[in-house]
Amino acid sequence: MMGRPPKDPSLVRSLQLDIALSPAEFTTLQELAVYLGLPLRTYIRDSALRAKLPRAVPTVNADLARDLARVGGNLNQLLHAVHIGKVKEPPAVDLLELQSLLAQVRRQLRGESS
Repeated sequence: MMGRPPKDPSLVRSLQLDIALSPAEFTTLQELAVYLGLPLRTYIRDSALRAKLPRAVPTVNADLARDLARVGGNLNQLLHAVHIGKVKEPPAVDLLELQSLLAQVRRQLRGESS
């Protein structure tokens, strides 16, 4: 069995940086990292190196996206039942189009491009 190929030495993160922060600064950085869904060290490194940070997903959108995911799961189960013949008469709505629209709304709520 072959192991993982060695990483380019210039890409290995072997150095550590120790910085002093006030409790307020630490709290602020931690809150920003949590808001963006990133580990603190990743947030600080990406911010310092001017990497493109992910867009924050507002809590209300995250909650709505979870609710839509549940609805989408139910829709997927219904669509599957129609395809395997468990449902005698499919609903009057176009399930594939509805599923596609639901996925599009979820992406938009997360701030992802369509």
